[in-house]
Amino acid sequence: MKDKIVRANEDITSGMNKILKVVFYLQNYMEKKKKTRFIFNLYQRLYYTSERLEKIVDKLNNILIELDELNKK
Repeated sequence: MKDKIVRANEDITSGMNKILKVVFYLQNYMEKKKKTRFIFNLYQRLYYTSERLEKIVDKLNNILIELDELNKK
């Protein structure tokens, strides 16, 4: 089970990093060119998605910590 959680954590982190790259690209695009409604909405959605993914990663890390503590007992 621990291996599956670690793998899920890695996959989510990888996806989150890819989303953040797009977010930073969109942010630079909006600064250099006109800030269109479509680009801004896309930027906001991706930014909030990355925040939600970060919370999921934190929860998975907490589960891993709890599993380690249970295995020590």
